[in-house]
Amino acid sequence: MQRFSGLAKVPWEEIQRCLSSLTDFPLFIYDPKEKRACAPLARENPLCLLVHKTEKESDYQAAFAKQVDLAIETREVIFAKCPTNLHYFVIPISIANQVHFAIIGGKIYFSEEESLSFKKEAARRGISSIKLSDSKNNVQLGTEEALRKAAQTLQTIGGMLLENIYCRNQYESKATLLMSLLHLAGQFKKDPTSFGLNMSFLINTLGIIFDLKSAAVFYQSAKEGEHKAIAVFGEGKERLHQSKVSLDVLLQHRKKGEPYVFSEIMFNLLKCKLPSDTRSCYLFPILENDNAKVTLAILNTPLDGDNSKMIESFCQQARGLSKRSSYKISCRNKERSRSPFRTFPLSSALPST
Repeated sequence: MQRFSGLAKVPWEEIQRCLSSLTDFPLFIYDPKEKRACAPLARENPLCLLVHKTEKESDYQAAFAKQVDLAIETREVIFAKCPTNLHYFVIPISIANQVHFAIIGGKIYFSEEESLSFKKEAARRGISSIKLSDSKNNVQLGTEEALRKAAQTLQTIGGMLLENIYCRNQYESKATLLMSLLHLAGQFKKDPTSFGLNMSFLINTLGIIFDLKSAAVFYQSAKEGEHKAIAVFGEGKERLHQSKVSLDVLLQHRKKGEPYVFSEIMFNLLKCKLPSDTRSCYLFPILENDNAKVTLAILNTPLDGDNSKMIESFCQQARGLSKRSSYKISCRNKERSRSPFRTFPLSSALPST
């Protein structure tokens, strides 16, 4: 099934059963990416079951997949005949212009002649006359007008139904993400002085919540221009840990008031000394002061508007916590300045590299 959180909990079987009852046609919802039905078919035609068991089934499936792709590309309903001479429709369903499905249904004869024609070809297709005889009583006859009306109804109702379920599940998914981020922020609030030590926890939690392909938290001290990875997640962890990048190449393009920087310009990404397979990069500032910079980098992962806003909101919260951390450390330094022991800067709150 396509990896979209808005359709992760769709009751496919129930939807198919309801739509089939509405039109009185057997049907199923097809996932073109996985090239299979989303759930067991509702009232599958018995003749089709016989064809599925023949040696040419893979050829039929390949031709069918091309029909579905054409319907989705043209956004038009396709009417066709399957190897059994049964008529069916392919209804393209596009959700939020990024998730695509098709409703396949019908499987009827317009006349007895079409059924007889298939019977003559059945032996050549490897179907025995006995099995064919057992299935003939379940064959449905109908009209072209009825098939087209059913397709029109399903295109409207089915599309609206799937889109509404998608939107509802998207909201539920966003709420879950927000609760996870609130929990993460609460962990930092327990002890803001451990801000630096919590970077691994931060990057791993964000990585799992937002399904990040690759990410890292980079630290830059005032004395050194290079950014060093202090926590990494996902692909290329070793390379990121060993790399010394120059994120200022991208950060300098950040306009005043912009919460983050995004780039997919290869020249700039290579100039940053990021891994050579980096195709896109988001940079979210976590800490910025005269002594150091801490930046969250998300690589090779597309983020929609809502997700980028949630990550930025969390980074903004983290910046506030880092200020509290800096204040507490400053107080410690003042106390230690009265003793023979060394004081330590804010950077000491970060893990060594």
